[in-house]
Formats: sequence, structure tokens, C-alpha cells
Amino acid sequence: HLSDIGASSAIGGTVAFTGLVGSICGGIFVDKIGGSQGLQGVYKCLLFNSLMIAIALPLGIGAMFTYNFGGFMFLFTLGVFFIFTITAPVNASILSIVRHDVRTYAMSFSVLTIHLIGDFPSPTVAGAIADSFDNGCSVRDQEWDCKNATATNCFWVPPKDHSNGHCINEYETRNAMVIVYAFIFISIPVWMCVALRAKNKMAEAQKLEEDNHINSSVYNVAVQAE
Repeated sequence: HLSDIGASSAIGGTVAFTGLVGSICGGIFVDKIGGSQGLQGVYKCLLFNSLMIAIALPLGIGAMFTYNFGGFMFLFTLGVFFIFTITAPVNASILSIVRHDVRTYAMSFSVLTIHLIGDFPSPTVAGAIADSFDNGCSVRDQEWDCKNATATNCFWVPPKDHSNGHCINEYETRNAMVIVYAFIFISIPVWMCVALRAKNKMAEAQKLEEDNHINSSVYNVAVQAE
């Protein structure tokens, strides 16, 4: 129940700060584990990404069910921080897994896809999900009618900035955000599939190298025998 300015400042400031710090920390960790060094680096980065999302999801969902503002901000900040730590590993994985001559195209396509999906349909979809939890509150256009509908968790938003007051379901945004966090979970099995593919490629490359070494040894033995 914060004011618009208070809510925007708290959430926006947190996202901006954790976005910067989280991205830097993720980049430092990538350098430490050699995440930009071939398929082995890709494998490590994707495992790291899956772990960070697995940590971020319960923190974010926990924040949505916390009624204390301090507790909410603490969990929300940690959750967003861990989400942003995957920025550098994702980019390192893309640069490492594609051919050198298409690296620029791969990065530009990645950024385009992120903005194409994240900037346009995502807010609309999240809003539609929130509206699905309205439970009839939005049709109550009178303050007294909204406040009397306690059984449906209706909450009256007073007039602000020359706009009329309106009635909403108190938990519709929370429920929508929980579903959005659940969508983020899909990234874990997707990354794990790519990680396993990279691991198989490494195993194939290692086997090929061993076979070549054996063949080379056999050839040398044969030449010496002659």
C-alpha cells in the first residue's frame, strides 16, 4: 500500500542497483571458472545459471508472500540479484558456442529476442494474468461497494494524479508475479539440455582425440618395425 512514487522508487532503485552489481558479480565468477573457454566453459556457465535461478525463484516467490515491507525488500533484492548474475554467463555461453564468424549476429539476435519478447508481450501477459485474479472487484466502481466486499479481498485505490479511484483485488498482482516467477523456472531444464549437449560434445571430442592418439602410436610402432 505504498504511494506510487514510493513503490516506483523502491522497486526501480532495487532493480537498477542489483542489476548493476549482479551483472558484475556474474562476470567476475565467469572469469574465475573459465566460462569463456570453449564447451567446457559453456557447460560451467549453464550449470551456474541453473543454480542461480534455482536460488532466485524461492526468494522471489517468498517475497510475494511476505507482508512485512522490510522482509519483502530483503527477499526481493536477493532474488533479483541472483537473476542478474546470469547476464555475463549467458553472453559468454553464446559467444563460446557459435562460430567465430557469426558471433556478432548471435549477440544481436539474442538482444533482439530478449527485447522482442520481454518488452512487448510480457507486460501485457502479466497484466492479463493479474486481471484473471480480479474476482469481480473491478466492477465495483464505488468506494463503499469495494470496501464492503471483504470476502473477495477487494481493495479501494484512492484517486491519484487527477485519476478516479478504482477497486482491485488485493492479491491479483502477487498471484500474477508468482506465475511469472514460475515461468522463469522453464529456463532451468532448457539450460540443462544445452549443458548436457555441450558435455556430450566434449566427450566426443575427447574420444576422437584419444582415437587419433592411439592410431598415431600404432603407426609409429609399425614404422619402427619396418
